[in-house]
Amino acid sequence: MQNETAPGATRPAAPVELTTRKLRNLPPLRETDEIRPTGKVRVFRLEAKPARWEVVSGVTTDAYTFNGTVPGPTLRATEGDTLRVIVKNSLPEETAIHWHGLHVPNNMDGVPSFTQHAIKPGETFTYEFVANHAGTYMYHSHFNSIAQIDKGLYGLLIIDPQKPDPALRHDREYTLMLSGWHIPGHAAIRGTNSKTAHTEGPTIA
Repeated sequence: MQNETAPGATRPAAPVELTTRKLRNLPPLRETDEIRPTGKVRVFRLEAKPARWEVVSGVTTDAYTFNGTVPGPTLRATEGDTLRVIVKNSLPEETAIHWHGLHVPNNMDGVPSFTQHAIKPGETFTYEFVANHAGTYMYHSHFNSIAQIDKGLYGLLIIDPQKPDPALRHDREYTLMLSGWHIPGHAAIRGTNSKTAHTEGPTIA
């Protein structure tokens, strides 16, 4: 069958193949504006510990939590702030925290055997880095991560822009983290762990 074009109409442009050569010739992405350090240190304390967690009303299970909740507390800062996150491991196994999607110094990236030693039970480790780009991210375990994340070791990290766009306004703010749980003796649970975004009581030095 031949496609016909109505008189006076313009034929659609043929698709352009994006070859390797064309990819190499694309202009570089525009660099982000300079982020000036604010001099503020936002200190958060997280304790990884086992707890009973109510996934949905009437259904509880054994979980790994940060500060007793799933997801863990929402950590919040502004570009240019220094984040200092003091992590105590009260789990029966080693753990670590990875800052998913965030650019941090290699020794703060939370990948045991590559960027740090895992945090042993009873030990404390301090992560410290500058929040250098705005966005909504997550933090999560990066040791035995499939099992530990599935048990609840994750939370939100929100970095607000240093120079917010005054045209962007909102009345209320919500955050949502999706997860799935399989609990023996119960039907598969597909739902959400959600809560309104909040800052977990930072100490500003």
